[in-house]
Amino acid sequence: MPASVSPIRLTLISAPATRQLQEGIFLGDEGLDASARAQLERVRWTADPGQKIWVSPEARTRETAKALGVNAEEAPELRECDFGLWRGRSLQEIHHEDPVGLRLWIQDLGSCPHRGESFLQLMERVGEWLDLRREAGSCVVITHASVIRAAIVHALSAPQESFRRIELGPLTLTDIRQNGAQWHVRSMGVRLTNAEGSAEHEEPQCD
Repeated sequence: MPASVSPIRLTLISAPATRQLQEGIFLGDEGLDASARAQLERVRWTADPGQKIWVSPEARTRETAKALGVNAEEAPELRECDFGLWRGRSLQEIHHEDPVGLRLWIQDLGSCPHRGESFLQLMERVGEWLDLRREAGSCVVITHASVIRAAIVHALSAPQESFRRIELGPLTLTDIRQNGAQWHVRSMGVRLTNAEGSAEHEEPQCD
């Protein structure tokens, strides 16, 4: 890496699971419930002094940032995928009312039967945001598993279908870095430490 190029490190944190996510409901702008807040109380992670903190605009990520004790700047580009007419509705409901649309959505990343945003559109805006990063040093991003999966696919220049094959649990860290020419994935899905400081691991979940 040329001496004149300053490296960039992004630590991406996935927000806790919400009731909607646990119940298989297409996510809207839901805040954190008591269980998620209790999980955050056991987290010992802290940002380094001077780190730039970004957060997606949804209530659950802003509340996560507040619980972690950080002042964050909102980045609309890091918002959750827009599920349009399906927001706040369960997979079971959609399967009953629009089985063809649901099947298309599952099979085709570019499909948008809910009239919101396709996963390909999500990956495009996340990739554009990453490529515009010019802040040298270490930054933190508090966002959603879908956004982090999109960032991983972009960082690796992986096939778009890889998006569906990445699983990330709630309250996990993913570390990606820029060396002046390319992004690299240093680690992914590392769970935040608990109150005793030990690294816990669990089966990953994806949204």
